[in-house]
Amino acid sequence: MQKVTTPVVVMSVMLAVPAYALVICTGRSGTGAMRVRATCRTNEVQVDPVALGLQGPPGPPGASGLVGTEGDIVSFSGSCVGTNQGGSGQTILFTVPPDKQLLVTDVDGTSPLSLVEITSGTVTTTKFTATIVAGLSRSFASGIPWPSNSVLAVTCGAFTVTSFTVSGRLMPRP
Repeated sequence: MQKVTTPVVVMSVMLAVPAYALVICTGRSGTGAMRVRATCRTNEVQVDPVALGLQGPPGPPGASGLVGTEGDIVSFSGSCVGTNQGGSGQTILFTVPPDKQLLVTDVDGTSPLSLVEITSGTVTTTKFTATIVAGLSRSFASGIPWPSNSVLAVTCGAFTVTSFTVSGRLMPRP
């Protein structure tokens, strides 16, 4: 009877806490009480949740992606010196050619930053803010468009971003 109820108890504990960084642990012998932790202690081993029957059925297939030309892959790297360190807090990366548009797909960086579109000389629109979390350095931008003749720039505000890369596709103008 104990073996039947243990997975149910573990499952209810898992639902009560965020699952993105938790594991199921038990004693070294593989028996005993199971606990949900960020990491197992030295006297514990990690339990495979699939072996406990805690994996559900596969979900339905996703929707088909957009059909069209792939465009040219582009990538821009640099740094942005923040205003607290005597910089402008902005770095100009790229002016989109008149016959193209730029679709930004991902941003890598060492600190939070924003991508802005500059049009008509000084009109600035924030199009995307990369929330770079400690230990992670990538933020997906999901194809955010920059129209022809606009300027792609990175803003970092008061704080310096020592390294960033912005990637995307240069597409024919729609």
